[in-house]
Amino acid sequence: MAKKRKKHNPTNMWDFLLVSTQTAINKGQLLLFGYSIVLVVMALRIPADKLGELADKIIDNFVKFQSGAWVLLLLALFFTFFYVKNMRRRFSKEYRRIGKEKSDMQQGQSPIILGSSDKL
Repeated sequence: MAKKRKKHNPTNMWDFLLVSTQTAINKGQLLLFGYSIVLVVMALRIPADKLGELADKIIDNFVKFQSGAWVLLLLALFFTFFYVKNMRRRFSKEYRRIGKEKSDMQQGQSPIILGSSDKL
């Protein structure tokens, strides 16, 4: 029977950031996570009365198509996310195949039944 993963409940902000960072690294989403953190920090540092003006300026720039580079950046990030996810899946599949092939070869050369170290 498969082992259940332990669910980690972060107790403070730093613990939450550490767990989120580790998860982003494991899933290949570190770049997107980094951009998100930078945007949140920038939004928190802007005074509350200036946020409305900033939102209006951003919307005006999108309407005028002056922020085309930002749109291209977001599209690139979006497609990079799915590309990295797909490549990670392919590499994982290949490593599982290589591991199975190696285990089968070792079992064929051994007169005793070998145990498995797979943690499924």
